[in-house]
Amino acid sequence: MNRRWGIAGAATIIVTLTLFGLPWASVGSTLPVSIYGVNGNDGGREGDDHDGDIEDGHGGDPNPVCTGAATCAYTPNPTNIVLGDSVQFTNVGGMKHTATGSVNFTPSLKEVVQPGGGSCPSDPGVNGNCFSTGKLKRGGSITIGPFNISSSFEYYCEIHGPAAMIATLNVNGGGGTTTTTSTAPSTTTTAGATTTTAAPSTTTTAASTTTTSTAPSTTTTAPATTTTAATTSTTATPMTTTTTVAACTRHDIVVQLPASQPSMKLASFVKVYVIVTNAGNCAETATVTLSGTINYEAQQITTVVPGGSQTLFFDYTVPVRLEVTLTASAPVAGDATPANNSDTKTYPTTVL
Repeated sequence: MNRRWGIAGAATIIVTLTLFGLPWASVGSTLPVSIYGVNGNDGGREGDDHDGDIEDGHGGDPNPVCTGAATCAYTPNPTNIVLGDSVQFTNVGGMKHTATGSVNFTPSLKEVVQPGGGSCPSDPGVNGNCFSTGKLKRGGSITIGPFNISSSFEYYCEIHGPAAMIATLNVNGGGGTTTTTSTAPSTTTTAGATTTTAAPSTTTTAASTTTTSTAPSTTTTAPATTTTAATTSTTATPMTTTTTVAACTRHDIVVQLPASQPSMKLASFVKVYVIVTNAGNCAETATVTLSGTINYEAQQITTVVPGGSQTLFFDYTVPVRLEVTLTASAPVAGDATPANNSDTKTYPTTVL
């Protein structure tokens, strides 16, 4: 094969693939996530009603980051990835667990559901990315993904419930403008010039006799002929594809305390939850602070994609009071509606 045509042919194939919109293979990263179990530590626990018993006499590894809260069950939490990435879940706890999202998604315990492969609930921020690892034994591991749609939602253990095991998954899509240009190399083909010239002229003269007779001289000359092939030049036109993602122009975080919380029994330990919604078009990382009666304050850091919503759980010990007042806040620089950054609610306490 002529090398010039080989190069041109390859360029033609590339341009043809681009023109007809055929997909290009994309390989994303895989983020490892460890499952530490109930409140981040399965150690010393008995079995449960879903065949989640401690295996091999081992109580499981405690989460080195935190224990004692449902948000300590998975690490890292939040689980932050980008489009095209996958997540590898490994159970290092002492009981069987799942990683299932969102919190209203309830497939069978043995069912493995990849993103886009299940009938997802209409929870905010899911966008069809619901998933489930199925029930994993201690040491069991499975890769979920890739995640190809931007989303932000919570996942949990379907065996033990979100009150004991919960985390947040953020699939970020990035921003800015991406330009891809494919240009076929120019090809010029020129045929060499060809010149053809006839033989030189010939003169013939007859010999003389007694009677002198001389034939007239005859000269024949063929005209010179020159043939030159025309020059042909072929140049492919560069092709450019531009994809533009909307720029970040509006910061707007909304913080809400629900109208009701778990029963506020005096001197008991309860899970207070706070809802954080991103009403802007910028991915936000916010520090959420919960304060309340008496001298209580706790913080969590969370990331919420545009249009996404997350529920955070805080550990709270109910004081001996007739009622308690809680305030949740998450100030963000440049927020369009700063009044929505905080919320205050008062909840009655109970004796029983």
